[in-house]
Amino acid sequence: MGLFSRLKNAIFPKKGTSEGTRPAKQVPLPILNDTAKASTDIQKEEKGTSERSTFDHEKECREIVKTWRQTGISLQALTPKDALYSGQESTERGAISLDHKAKSLNAGVWLSRHLMYASSYTDFSSTIESHQIQSKGLFETSPHRNIEVILFAKGAPHPSGQPRYIDSVASDLYIAQQWPRLLAILCETNPEFRNVSGHLRECDKFTSEIWLHEPDELNVTRYLDVSHEKHTDRVSRYGSGNLNSELLAKAGLFPQNEVPAYTPPTTQDDAPSLPCEGTSPKP
Repeated sequence: MGLFSRLKNAIFPKKGTSEGTRPAKQVPLPILNDTAKASTDIQKEEKGTSERSTFDHEKECREIVKTWRQTGISLQALTPKDALYSGQESTERGAISLDHKAKSLNAGVWLSRHLMYASSYTDFSSTIESHQIQSKGLFETSPHRNIEVILFAKGAPHPSGQPRYIDSVASDLYIAQQWPRLLAILCETNPEFRNVSGHLRECDKFTSEIWLHEPDELNVTRYLDVSHEKHTDRVSRYGSGNLNSELLAKAGLFPQNEVPAYTPPTTQDDAPSLPCEGTSPKP
């Protein structure tokens, strides 16, 4: 082979040779951080996460905890005698499990001492559009043991102390997903809160808000499928925001002399969903 030919092959290698065009390097997709882990684990995973690498979750959570301390927090006990209500909605048809959002969104479970306030959440979601809702249910629950929660002072701002969204996530959901980190930060100076299961905002206007990290803290005593109607229909029947409406709603939806049988939805392997049975101990 002449000198010219050798130079030509060196500059323009033939296709199919080891010197030819190589396939592009395969770059693995980033793995989103698992916010259900402890605070230190989350920090490690976020270092390798490209989508949220610019948002400082540690700083944000410290600001939230700072707001909690400034506005005032204390410990509040919830007992098996407390009736707690939860309104749930789903994009799938059929019976709803109390823990379905905890599993799909790492969102824990929202409840209220007040049935009509809980009822409003059957038609409201920060993660799905109202037209996507296919099934709705009302749960009557109670803790299966004595548990403690953070009690925010009356008149305190939203637990996030921030606007409706934090890093493009609804503030309620953000706090739920960052709960292990928030609790770890709080316990750095307030170790008495280390065993709390969630938080509570009491209100004189029949709008108490309770959030628990683990739905399996609860026994589901009764369940009512309300997929056929809207919350506004129940407001038309019972009213809302006062003691009389609460009494009417409880008598109409969950009458004391009638206890509807509750069958927990099953998992894919047909095993009962333990959080709805209320028999699982807290991990």
